[in-house]
Amino acid sequence: MAFVKDRDEPIYTISIAAKLVRPILANTQEGGEAARPIHAQTLRMYDRLGLVKPRKVGKNRFYSDRDIERLQQIQHLTQNIKVNLSGVAYIISLMDQMGKMEMLGEQIEAMLREAEQRAGQIEVRRSAAKTEPMDLENGSEA
Repeated sequence: MAFVKDRDEPIYTISIAAKLVRPILANTQEGGEAARPIHAQTLRMYDRLGLVKPRKVGKNRFYSDRDIERLQQIQHLTQNIKVNLSGVAYIISLMDQMGKMEMLGEQIEAMLREAEQRAGQIEVRRSAAKTEPMDLENGSEA
């Protein structure tokens, strides 16, 4: 049986999360200086600002893979594109809304497929009813 990892399971402490969220430096591949992990205090600030929501157990914060991806997006926006944190919050809000709309669109498409399938079944029954004579006294097929 294959192990399926839950991307929303908070498994990383703040120090591990800080090491996983390294700023992406363009010159690293060209022999430039390696990226250092971001500071844990930066992660705490992102939490206070609501940019990321790690699970808290007592005073400890635990980050999921999805949180790490979000932190990497934040780092990319602030370090590479030079967006301020207010702009990052707005961009993340829009990205979240887009994700919700995509899920809603998928649900609507599934409902449409189901409705089309049911309409096809009704049409088959209607066609069958037209070709088979009915016994009017019993209300059943002859």
